[in-house]
Amino acid sequence: MEGDVASVFVTEALLEDFNTVIKSLGSKLKILWMEAETSVECVRALEDSKDESAAQIELDDLNRMENDCFKTYVQLIALLEKQEINADEVIASRKNFVALVKGARTRATQVLNAARTSANSESATKRLKFNKIDFNMFDGKKEEWIGFKKLFTTYIHDSAELSLLEKHKFLRSKVKGEPATLIESLPIDGSSYEKAWEILLHHYDDPLKRISRHLDSMFRVSSAKGPQLRTLISHFRAQFVALNITVAENRDMSIC
Repeated sequence: MEGDVASVFVTEALLEDFNTVIKSLGSKLKILWMEAETSVECVRALEDSKDESAAQIELDDLNRMENDCFKTYVQLIALLEKQEINADEVIASRKNFVALVKGARTRATQVLNAARTSANSESATKRLKFNKIDFNMFDGKKEEWIGFKKLFTTYIHDSAELSLLEKHKFLRSKVKGEPATLIESLPIDGSSYEKAWEILLHHYDDPLKRISRHLDSMFRVSSAKGPQLRTLISHFRAQFVALNITVAENRDMSIC
């Protein structure tokens, strides 16, 4: 009699544990289904956006959900079969889940590929655009620095469309001689671009040195007449304009 009572208690305990596990697995599957359906809607919303980052996130989530769902369904089906409970509905549910995730993953992959193709096309267009930018290489001639600096700053340095790596490559392609030597030891990896540009600015863009060069060039004159005089006057005016620009750009500099 006591053995029968104990057996009943054990059986009830086992059933209670079984029901608890079944409910837990069922709740987990319910959450996974909700996540999958939400992800499907997100992928649909992304189909026209070409958002590579968002598509990759959804694809990663779908892969995770499929993996979690497979493990949960395997556990649930094994428990039901162990208790000799028909698991056909659960197996059908698993097939539906796999089909749902597979369809969403296919669409997410298509969005991702389209976004990457678009990005590559935009990158190629951008490269073509900047390859068409034509200005002379800078070889270290002090009188050519200002013109080079303004063109490079306008079209390359201040561009929000170019990466640091692209800017560094363009800079290296537009300098030779002394300026190329000054920055050749820096690796072309993007992180060194700002340092390379800073080195050139420090070496060629000292306003006091520029003013000194302009003044020296203005007053380093010899007697001239006729065409030579006109050339000399043009040279003097050019240096005078450059001097005024340098002073105007550096009104706050300290001379001491």
